[in-house]
Amino acid sequence: MSVKDLFIELIKVSVGKLDRLSETPAPVQWEQICRQAVRQAIDVYLVDALGKLPPEQIAGMPEEVKYNWIGIALNEEGENMELQEKSEQALKFFRDKGFRCVVLKGAGMARFYPEPGHRTVGDIDIWVDADRRSVYEFALSTSGKVDGVNYFHIHYHLFDNPPLELHFMPSYLSSPLRNARLKKFSRLHAPDNSADYPSLEFNRVYILLHCFRHLCGHGVGLKQVLDYYYVLQQGFTEDERAQTMAWLKRLGLATFAGAMMWVLKEICGLDESLMLCRPDEKEGRFFLSEVMQTGNMGFYDSRVSPGAYSTPLRRFLSSTKRNLHMLTHYPIESFWAPLFNIWVYFYNLINHPER
Repeated sequence: MSVKDLFIELIKVSVGKLDRLSETPAPVQWEQICRQAVRQAIDVYLVDALGKLPPEQIAGMPEEVKYNWIGIALNEEGENMELQEKSEQALKFFRDKGFRCVVLKGAGMARFYPEPGHRTVGDIDIWVDADRRSVYEFALSTSGKVDGVNYFHIHYHLFDNPPLELHFMPSYLSSPLRNARLKKFSRLHAPDNSADYPSLEFNRVYILLHCFRHLCGHGVGLKQVLDYYYVLQQGFTEDERAQTMAWLKRLGLATFAGAMMWVLKEICGLDESLMLCRPDEKEGRFFLSEVMQTGNMGFYDSRVSPGAYSTPLRRFLSSTKRNLHMLTHYPIESFWAPLFNIWVYFYNLINHPER
């Protein structure tokens, strides 16, 4: 049995769809499985699977791999507690400054996991109900600088660690029409300080869009895919399914939704009752292939040359190359992305030279 197949089975053990692997991995296979888990940023999550396997199936795991794996998990639990605490501190800070805000992704996703402390820690994303200029001026007046500027967020230095991204929009789409629709959807779910996290209605669209943005950008890993699995595990009514799919179609994400359903069925055994639409095997195989090749955030993509993102021009050329790779799968996004990137570059150059 291949390492990839064993790795996928281990995910199914972790989500409770299997109680053992089809065969016992050899020591070298355990090393490769662990390496793949690190690449996908789910090594901490898969610790749960180790405790569910029959003892004889983990007997061949090298001691160094086992103790290192468990050690990472224990450390991650502490970091997750810190992330939760600092997310709450960030909400209080921005609300005290007069902003309506919520926490996107991160701690908001961890609460859906069976073991919240076993979701690999990332940064903090705060979405404030404010326009771009107001956020820039606030950052300049309170921290003295604006950096990490892109179309929908800036970096705000509230903590030394973890990094904090301050969003004035949750995300974006490159097509002007689809982006306008996304803004309308976002306004319907704008933060009002009645909750610390967005609604499930919002996340059923937003977390899928987040995966899509990573897929079309540097790359997406199984960490983001599992986030969406646990969003769907919260359930929905038939009316909510129809409403979610209506928005996904308006945003041009229906094809990607079909791909995601196939991948979640393949790697997590997603129940048909929790699928938003019919699985698309062709697009799903392409999506899963990209996930396995790029790893988390695209850090392990061997197709990307060293220094590909070292300058604005090289970053643009690398992005355009990836858009061409996506052209037959997501043609509208691939067509508009280079034009959108050029517009954003000159917009920021003219309007925000201080960044």
